[in-house]
Amino acid sequence: MARFWMLLFPLALSACGAKVTALPDAEELTIADQGAQGKIGGGAWKVLAGKAEDAGDSFSVTLYGEALADACADDSAATGDRVLLSLPKTVSTVDVDITKLQVITMVDMPDAMNYVSGAGKMAVTAVSATEVSGGLVASFNEDNEVNGKFTIPVCP
Repeated sequence: MARFWMLLFPLALSACGAKVTALPDAEELTIADQGAQGKIGGGAWKVLAGKAEDAGDSFSVTLYGEALADACADDSAATGDRVLLSLPKTVSTVDVDITKLQVITMVDMPDAMNYVSGAGKMAVTAVSATEVSGGLVASFNEDNEVNGKFTIPVCP
């Protein structure tokens, strides 16, 4: 049954406008010592805001390429590209693995085209009740890749 879902997940993503690709082995990837940045949809992207929301044993993280007064209070004004991922609530490094649904998604707005990296790396370097610090490295292709570090609030 698990094999069925591993085969079905990429098909389901492609049916909703997502494109999926893989990177080299995660051991070959390094999170850059810089603010999270790169390209989404071929345009320059840099994290300017973000939020971590409680998702049980993990955080649901959204990184925005635009400044927001308070992403936790209201992110409805956000119209730009963003990165979506799920992070553990403990200090750790996680290799992205599409078979375990551990992916990094780069969203090219306004069309909401999802570029799903099936390989990469994400890390939590510090976590408190009010903020999470970490990093990520992921690439779909040369027009959709992100790398770097971030510190974002944990939403109440």
